[in-house]
Amino acid sequence: MSTYLAADFGGGSGRIMAGTLTEGKLKLEEVYRFANRQIKLGNCVYWDFLSLFEEMKNGLRVAARKGYEVKSMAIDTWGVDFGLIDKDGKLLGNPVCYRDSRTDGIPERVFKQIDQTVHYAETGIQVMPINTLFQLYSMKQNDDVQLRGADKLLFMPD
Repeated sequence: MSTYLAADFGGGSGRIMAGTLTEGKLKLEEVYRFANRQIKLGNCVYWDFLSLFEEMKNGLRVAARKGYEVKSMAIDTWGVDFGLIDKDGKLLGNPVCYRDSRTDGIPERVFKQIDQTVHYAETGIQVMPINTLFQLYSMKQNDDVQLRGADKLLFMPD
């Protein structure tokens, strides 16, 4: 029986879920659950990315031991957060958590430069300070060393 795995990362915990289709019905099983804590270092709140990645791998090992015939896997995380990758493919630093305050007041600054209505018409994205645009703008305004060294941006599920 084919199984579909999902790594589901939430603000306080994460889990590996297994889904199987049997006679047209979806059956879900929680395979593995783990804590997700944010880390405050200086004035910044980060995801503990390395721990989350390791816990995801632990959950996948549990699923393998249970003998699932895995057809595919998906990852569900925070849509606004990202890691910056250098030209050699290395992660430049721990991804910042959307709960960080670096974007406080940033939307107002951005919309002094671009039209908010046009922004929404182009993106369809609700304006929230946590949005990626505002995180990147904050980094640019603060001449963030990671942004200067970045070659690629990968969103958390990537």
